[in-house]
Amino acid sequence: MKLNFFKYSIFILFLFLGLTNAFSQNTVGVLQNSEASYNGYTFYTVNQNTYLIDNCGQVINKWTSDFNPGNAVYLLEDGSILRTGKIVNPDITIGGIGGRLEIKDWDDNLIWEYTYSTSQVSQHHDVYPLPNGNILILALTRKTDTQALDAGRNPANLIGGELYNEQIIEIQPLGTNDATIVWEWNIWDHLIQDFDNTKDNFGVIADNPQLLDINYLGFSGGGTNWMHVNSIQYNEQLDQIVFSARQLNEFYIIDHSTTTAEAASHTGGDRGKGGDLLYRWGNPLAYRQGTLDDQQLHGQHFPNWIPNTHPDGDKIILYNNGSGRTPFFSEVKIIDPPQTSPGNYIVPIASSFGPSQPDYTYVDPDNQEDFFSLILSSAQRLPNGNTLICEGTSGHFFEIDSSENIVWSYINPDTKAGILSQGDAPPTANNIFRVLRYGLDYPAFNGRDLTPGDPIELNPNLNGCSVFDDSITVLIDDANGTEGGTIDFPITLNKPIEEDITITFSFTDETAGASDYDNTSIMVTILEGNTTSIASVVLNDDVIDEPNETFIINVSAIDANTDVTISDTAIGSIIDDDETPTLTIEDTAILEGGILEFPITLSNPSSEDIILSLQITDITTDNLDYTNPNVQITIPAGSLTSSITIPTVVDDNDEANETFDVSLTLVSGTLGSSSNTAIGTILNDDFGESLVVLYPIPITSDKLLIVHSPIEMELIEVFNMAGVKVTTATNTNSIDLSHLSSGIYIVSLHSDSGVIKKKIVKQ
Repeated sequence: MKLNFFKYSIFILFLFLGLTNAFSQNTVGVLQNSEASYNGYTFYTVNQNTYLIDNCGQVINKWTSDFNPGNAVYLLEDGSILRTGKIVNPDITIGGIGGRLEIKDWDDNLIWEYTYSTSQVSQHHDVYPLPNGNILILALTRKTDTQALDAGRNPANLIGGELYNEQIIEIQPLGTNDATIVWEWNIWDHLIQDFDNTKDNFGVIADNPQLLDINYLGFSGGGTNWMHVNSIQYNEQLDQIVFSARQLNEFYIIDHSTTTAEAASHTGGDRGKGGDLLYRWGNPLAYRQGTLDDQQLHGQHFPNWIPNTHPDGDKIILYNNGSGRTPFFSEVKIIDPPQTSPGNYIVPIASSFGPSQPDYTYVDPDNQEDFFSLILSSAQRLPNGNTLICEGTSGHFFEIDSSENIVWSYINPDTKAGILSQGDAPPTANNIFRVLRYGLDYPAFNGRDLTPGDPIELNPNLNGCSVFDDSITVLIDDANGTEGGTIDFPITLNKPIEEDITITFSFTDETAGASDYDNTSIMVTILEGNTTSIASVVLNDDVIDEPNETFIINVSAIDANTDVTISDTAIGSIIDDDETPTLTIEDTAILEGGILEFPITLSNPSSEDIILSLQITDITTDNLDYTNPNVQITIPAGSLTSSITIPTVVDDNDEANETFDVSLTLVSGTLGSSSNTAIGTILNDDFGESLVVLYPIPITSDKLLIVHSPIEMELIEVFNMAGVKVTTATNTNSIDLSHLSSGIYIVSLHSDSGVIKKKIVKQ
């Protein structure tokens, strides 16, 4: 039997007798928890607090705000929250008013805020975070009595002097406090009426279910807030939006693939119908295709698509409050819209939208009136087939299994009067807009400290409460390996299962790339009854000195009949085994006026640019003998060589060869111990005979004649005393005279500077 919170103060002791002994005295927080409950984290906002709790009610994380809810909150995949806040707006005073959006990170830091509230427009009730980072906002805009009459509103039903238009916009957040509107839809563009035949939207309502009758009142009584839309949700696969109109007792589906212009028309978008209603359900009387007896919904909240991976996937689940009917009782319903293909709904001719009955309806199995919330509330289908229900006005959250047994139950202890102590009776009005549960594998929890804290309530009683974890989880440990080897990632199941399980792994590059390792997907099988295996990744070898590199291994698919939670990734580190490169610069020499080129060589390539600065220190030179290039030298990543070029200056001085020192200093990159200096020699080309020396003199039969000269000879000629040429040599400073007989010879030396002749003796 479920708790009747309208009679709570009378029956509280009786009601808790049916709970387990461990929680028989609890009045707030966890009342019941069982192994059949879906293990995850329950998420909701109340007053200025937002809570993430485990199945024992222990706080995993908490966020605070300066604003009461306005009303929705979502936990985003990066661990931040998107929360609405209530701004006092004297011009728009409906229930569920908001006007503020804020994003706070996991650590409760405000990282973005935005206000959508003026005298003419305000966000209310709900928003939705889109996969692309944009946000859908549910808002209303004010229409004057003149605008309402121009749209065909019966003046008898214009008792507030104005009418509200329901609007959905998509914004792209900018910076820390701004956004731009990138898409817009308004119900005002999709109205019909049969009251005033002078208006453009006059027509036959029963023949146009894609349009909304502006004069249908539902139980709005002709008030300004005639629709009272209270939720929007989005389906990424269909690119469609579902929203709920409480006053009209219907929910609607529209196309989001349109442009803003198409959304204001009746054509365009993936479904070709512009911004018209693609589907509606709950009250065929609203479009003249039924009677009160055909009405299925009564003040409903939170129609949302069940994920296609869950039982009853792709159907729509909602909380049907039961407002406006007697006796008062609430329901959870699941509806399967008839479709010709996904997202293409069957539009009836002269009848109502199907189905005629929901696929599933939950009411309190003992006494239907014990389950009732006039406003607020939600229902969420969980991955294991259980259903999480929020009975909004009582602040009671409970989970039922597929047999409708209550497997988890909780009462919000954070009230308008403050935080309750265990044993306190909760107030009748313990309002909670919506409750969601996120699985342990939700990306927001990756890498987070999920250590449970205390429960929300004071003086908590957790005796005997356990978080039952029946999930099968794949865990991957970080690992490393050396270039040319392998990285062996330990793969672990948290418990054995009674079948073989094959896991496919994919990879995401960080600093490593495809050339560093074999990044094609791999499959690993863990045999029945076992819990461990290894995923081996082959690493490529190279000769480049570089930092250690990393990549991420991910679970991309699991082949098993058992439901396995994909909840882990790991980092693979490739350890570099290449020596730090060393540098060598070579001495060089050139004649005056030439260009000295100093070769620079690395012992092995680097993964980063090596940048060097150049310093020149005169030894026998001065700065008139050369041009200092005053440059930095870069050896690009992966390269082994570079060079320095230094132009020399021609002069007419007969002088000794001159030298200077070249040294290199590391500016950027990494080098080992290096030989980073060299000598540059400027060879004098202004000389006479005194600078040319022949030796050994006399020359013996087994010796070469050596020409000691600052320049290289182009030609050496040897003549006997009769003037006959007996031998020659080109481009050298030595000549072999071993074949000549003893005697006196004339040596003629040819160079760029002219010809010099010297007499020698051969023994």
